[in-house]
Amino acid sequence: MRTARVLLLRLRSLFRQAKVDRELEAELKFHFEQQVGENLAKGMTAAEARREAARAMSGLARVAEECRDARRVMPLIDFARDCRYAGRMLVKNRVFAGVAIATLTPASARCSGWHPTRSRASTKSPWTGGRSRLPACSRCWRA
Repeated sequence: MRTARVLLLRLRSLFRQAKVDRELEAELKFHFEQQVGENLAKGMTAAEARREAARAMSGLARVAEECRDARRVMPLIDFARDCRYAGRMLVKNRVFAGVAIATLTPASARCSGWHPTRSRASTKSPWTGGRSRLPACSRCWRA
């Protein structure tokens, strides 16, 4: 039951990030105002009470960042941002995109097991003793 709840909360943090951040900011603001109220009750001036509350909470930005890190979804969010950035750069630099695609496509096709020159005729060659002359990746199926 606990793992299901944690999973649901992490999915919520992942897909409703703006709403969760707004809730976090509201909660931190509430705690800050409570601390200011306690300081005012002790007899401090308004400026002193706010300054002391900020010092006591060790900076709201740091606390908010620690709460975001506790969700454990930041690596996924960072990966998604990196992918969007890479897509924007590939659209912006079309020559680089073309060279990257032309270079990576044959390599990924070869390691996935598909190759235009790989057929029964090329793997059963009498010159190679029944083995393919194409180099094989360690993860690829062998001829």
